[in-house]
Amino acid sequence: MKIGIIGAGTVAQTIAKHVLPFGHQVMLSNTQGPDSLAPLVKKLGPGALAGTAQQAAEQDMVILAVMWWNVQAALFSIPDWKGRVLVDATNRVAGVAPLTLGDISGRTSSEIVADLAPGAKVLKAFNSVPMSWISDFSPYKPRTVLFISGDDA
Repeated sequence: MKIGIIGAGTVAQTIAKHVLPFGHQVMLSNTQGPDSLAPLVKKLGPGALAGTAQQAAEQDMVILAVMWWNVQAALFSIPDWKGRVLVDATNRVAGVAPLTLGDISGRTSSEIVADLAPGAKVLKAFNSVPMSWISDFSPYKPRTVLFISGDDA
């Protein structure tokens, strides 16, 4: 599978490290452009690529892995979301140092993401378990349940 990730931080890298050993291709993107990702792509190894957000969005599946305050700009950078599978890995936070929740009243974050990416098939995943746990590859770690939700069959 070809997976595009809008974002290249901890969440993007952790997902890439999990799927690359199984032969999947991962294209990472960020706001600084593909050249800025060359060292990371080299470190991740075979199957890892760098591209623009638009190129990442053209893959079989797209994962949104940016900070909440960058969600709108990231999604608006793609002119057409129709029919694309978009996995929303974001959390609605106002800040990270210290970690503070954003406004969680009213519409859910995934409803907001779906509105910002009209026509996309939006799934919510990777946001309910800390990345420090997901990035632990030790063989003796207890199994983990990752919840996935969406409203498209």
